[in-house]
Amino acid sequence: MASDDKLRCAIVYRLEGAGPTAVTLAQLDYLKEVETHKKDSEGDLYGGKKANFAKAVARVVGNDPPTGVSQGQKVGGFKVVQSDEHQVVYGADLEGICYCVITGLKYPNRIAIKFLEELGEEFQKTIGHDALKKAKEDSLTSKKDSKKILQAMCKKFETPASSDKTHKVLAQVDKVKEQMQGNIAGMMKNQESAESLNEKSAQLNEQAAVFKKNSKTLKKTMWWKNMKTTLALGCVLVIVAILLLLPIITNVGSFAAMVTGGGGETSESDGGRRFLVFGGDADDEVIMDNDEAVSYDVTPARRFRDAFHILEE
Repeated sequence: MASDDKLRCAIVYRLEGAGPTAVTLAQLDYLKEVETHKKDSEGDLYGGKKANFAKAVARVVGNDPPTGVSQGQKVGGFKVVQSDEHQVVYGADLEGICYCVITGLKYPNRIAIKFLEELGEEFQKTIGHDALKKAKEDSLTSKKDSKKILQAMCKKFETPASSDKTHKVLAQVDKVKEQMQGNIAGMMKNQESAESLNEKSAQLNEQAAVFKKNSKTLKKTMWWKNMKTTLALGCVLVIVAILLLLPIITNVGSFAAMVTGGGGETSESDGGRRFLVFGGDADDEVIMDNDEAVSYDVTPARRFRDAFHILEE
């Protein structure tokens, strides 16, 4: 495939007759490739069969020769014919010497024309116009001088960047442009990633806030639930304690009223009366035996014991 930006072949013709007929004088397949093109409905470049590239291009030049040449031995009247795979650029001088180059489709026409102009100048200077007019078909292909010119010129113009400073600069600009576009694309991608991370971070923060709020609500709910349970259990325990202690408290209260209250009780024994009297000061206890009162001081514990002793008598 020739859809590239490389120079492929160089050919020198002599145009003869009114037709005209393109007679090959010199040719160089610089990339060692024979270009062919199959015939299709839109026409073809090589006549629809495999052929020597010089003869195939000669047919193209004969069918549409260069026109508009205005200066003697300077190459002009350039034309460009393209196929699906490559392009042919050619021009001629007023004497009918035609110079042709086959390149890839991406090879700039401006540089191809420059190649033909310099090639014509080198052939005119080295080979001479008279020798070109008299040379036999394909006789200059193997000639040392002409072969050297073709090789040197093809090497010089092998790629656009190798022969044209402007194209070299443009190629560097395009390369930098591609790098910048790649960098911009990378920055945009990174920005999208950063925005996505920010969105995810915001979502996580929002979810964390909701979780914190729910956890506080749940904590309060559980605290009230535990508090209600504790209060209910405490009430139950208090009620049970009251139920258990109430009879005891009632009995003790009745007995204490009997022991510590005012007045007295009488007890009869052996025909005489003995009185146990509580009154006056807290620590005064009077015992009346046979209408005689005996008063003495005792402690509450002693008073409680003696009271039981007297009551028993």
